[in-house]
Amino acid sequence: MSRRSLPVLAVLATLVLCSATFQKRVKTAGPADFPGILKEISATWNAGEYGACLAHLKKANGLVLEKRSEAIRAALPAAPAGWKLEPAKKNAGGDAMAAAFAGAIGNVTQVRYSQEGGRGTVNISLMSDSPMVQMFNMWAANPAMLGEGAELIEYEAHRAVLKKESSGLNLSILIHKKHMCEIKVRGMEEDALFAMFDQSVVDKLAMVLGS
Repeated sequence: MSRRSLPVLAVLATLVLCSATFQKRVKTAGPADFPGILKEISATWNAGEYGACLAHLKKANGLVLEKRSEAIRAALPAAPAGWKLEPAKKNAGGDAMAAAFAGAIGNVTQVRYSQEGGRGTVNISLMSDSPMVQMFNMWAANPAMLGEGAELIEYEAHRAVLKKESSGLNLSILIHKKHMCEIKVRGMEEDALFAMFDQSVVDKLAMVLGS
């Protein structure tokens, strides 16, 4: 090996060492860990870092809302023959935004069924812990306030109102007097609607939502 080649080898060795030293793999962030977030809440609280503590609380609340929404979807009925359950859509603003509006409108879970080969739809909007259901409590307690064409339905401890509209049917189920499940139906008859949302389904929702 000539003396001239020694500096070249030294430069190459330096480049290899630098590459090994400065190269860094970027790890993809995994899913949020609820127990880990609880530890962060405790740590920031004890340290007096209240701004960071609030941020962790919002993240924890968002995770709880997400899991509760999943449980609600799981409690809803399977799609009847000739219908399909549409995939869940992620909120554009994320669970943090849902948590921010929860105090005003409650937590909202939306689900949609569509008719295969037809134009029928079943749109469900379930508001849990919503202050907006107080008016419905008054209607359920006084059927005379329901108006013409509305029918009061009893699901044992829970009540519902069925309305016939120009576009189809509207079934609003009041669960534990503070959760509202509104079902807007097009292209489905009453018997099929009540077969889909029978007592067992309401009981499952009541268990998931809690009193």
